[in-house]
Amino acid sequence: MVYRVRSGGNYGWSIKEGPGDVMPNLPVGPTPILAPDITLSHADAASVTGGFVYRGSELPELRGSYVFGDWITRRFWAAEFDESAVQTVTEI
Repeated sequence: MVYRVRSGGNYGWSIKEGPGDVMPNLPVGPTPILAPDITLSHADAASVTGGFVYRGSELPELRGSYVFGDWITRRFWAAEFDESAVQTVTEI
């Protein structure tokens, strides 16, 4: 799962994994748990790790995209956001 970090956001660690409940009996915190901006099935990814917004010039088709990968499958994706939501997620 990938989140766009928001000030004071509750991302559900260690209660949720993506949209699924992992430890549903734990207290959720003082604020509601936010939904992830991007979720990938375990058929596609097992350990989404890190990422960055590409600002280089060598790959113009990726400029401004959030590029992230999966540690286990060694696959990579590029996500395009607008001000409020994910517009596309493309495997690269």
